Amino acid sequence: MAEPGEVSRFVGYAASLRQLIADELSAPGIASPPTFRSRRLDTTLPPVLLFSPHPDDESITGLLPLRLLEEEGRRVINVALTLGSQPDRREARAAELTQACDILGFELERSKAGCDAPERLKSFARQGDKERDGLVESILRVLVRHQPALVVYPHGRDRHPAHEGASRLLERALRLFSKQGGTIAAVETECWQPQPRVNLIVEGSDAQVGRLCQAIRAHHGEVSRNPYHVRQPIRMLENGFRASELVGGFGNRALPVAYCELYALFRYRNGRKRRSPQQRFCSQTASLSLDRLLAESFGGGGAKREVL
Repeated sequence: MAEPGEVSRFVGYAASLRQLIADELSAPGIASPPTFRSRRLDTTLPPVLLFSPHPDDESITGLLPLRLLEEEGRRVINVALTLGSQPDRREARAAELTQACDILGFELERSKAGCDAPERLKSFARQGDKERDGLVESILRVLVRHQPALVVYPHGRDRHPAHEGASRLLERALRLFSKQGGTIAAVETECWQPQPRVNLIVEGSDAQVGRLCQAIRAHHGEVSRNPYHVRQPIRMLENGFRASELVGGFGNRALPVAYCELYALFRYRNGRKRRSPQQRFCSQTASLSLDRLLAESFGGGGAKREVL
């Protein structure tokens, strides 16, 4: 039988989380968050392109780009595919998005084709049509201009229509881009629905998780109705539970991780999409190198868990 003190410790933990959510819901206003300063950027490195269906997706799933920015000085460019579906909120959401990117140290670009008509993203289909080709062409121009080392976008079964449309759009554009003779890496993210197959676990430090929470909080209009910035660490803790069992193997010792984000790592070459056969755990205690990660993830061998 559990001692009363042991029970009360976890009751207190649950109560503190509940109170934090209640406090955020009842807060009369949210002060402007500070801008965080990152290490000097290495402009000789090809950038990371983060394609976000909505303002706030850059902050919810952006741990890997954030770590690459902080740990090797790689530029991260957040490409906003829409500013949401409510016309009367787009101007405010654009300002909130700018603030969030300032907190994270991400550069910001807007996809004019998507931001002006967000419904086009939700309805994007693989079948050819004039509307689809216009969106694909807009993404291809971004890829050609930046020549990124890594592209980040949602997985194709992420439940939200805009996320799934973004996934179809990016997959189509990346297949076409890679047919031009190049090779490009991509990671798929999850928000509304877990991915069926994960092969990359990225651990976050307390400071990095706090920075993501602060960036989400910059989206004032959204968190005022639902304080999901408070729930972000809980989601990332649950990711660690899932990763330990689903990736590490049921019944095995848990990964030594608290907060983490789960991704699927792919490579596009000659119009074909190939999943990395390796399972990678990027510990917060080891500096993250994108070139090394990609070289070791696609260097051959069967599926196995390795720590970077």
